[in-house]
Amino acid sequence: MDRTYGSAVIHACPPGRAGVIARILLEDFRLTVDPVQGDELPDGDDRWVVRVGECYYASEWSVGTAEELANELVQAAPDATFTVHEDPAYEFLGEMFSYVPVMGIFNSDCDQFGEPHFSLSALLALDRESAEVRRRKLGVPWREAIAALPPCTVFEPSW
Repeated sequence: MDRTYGSAVIHACPPGRAGVIARILLEDFRLTVDPVQGDELPDGDDRWVVRVGECYYASEWSVGTAEELANELVQAAPDATFTVHEDPAYEFLGEMFSYVPVMGIFNSDCDQFGEPHFSLSALLALDRESAEVRRRKLGVPWREAIAALPPCTVFEPSW
C-alpha cells in the first residue's frame, strides 16, 4: 500500500466533543501533536485535550487516510471545524478536506502543504461561473470561516 505524510488541524471544537475528537486523532489514527507548555492537566486528571489550531500529524499513513479521517470526524463531531490533508505520493497530487458545519466539506487536490491545487482547465472553466460559484469551487468561504476562528485549548468536560 502506498504511504504518505498526513495532518489534521482542528479549527473549532465544542468542549463536549473534545474527548471523541482527541481519541480519533490520537488513538484511532495515531496522529502526533508537539507538546506545548501550559497544556498539561494536573496529576490525576485524565481528561482529553484538543489543541485548536495546532497540527496533528502522521509521518506516514496510507494514501486515502485523509478522506477516511475527515469522514470519521464529521460523523463523530458534526459541530467541529477542521482541515485534513495528505501529501502527494509518487506522481499523484495530495488531497485536502476542510469542514465547516454550516457549509459541509470542501475537497480538493493539494500540494505538500495542503494548499488546494487546480488544473488550468478547471480554472478556465470557472471563468464561465458567477463570482459566488467561483468562490465556492475555490474553497474561499471555508478559508474565510476558518481564518476567523481563534486558536485555543479545549478540555473535555469533567462530568
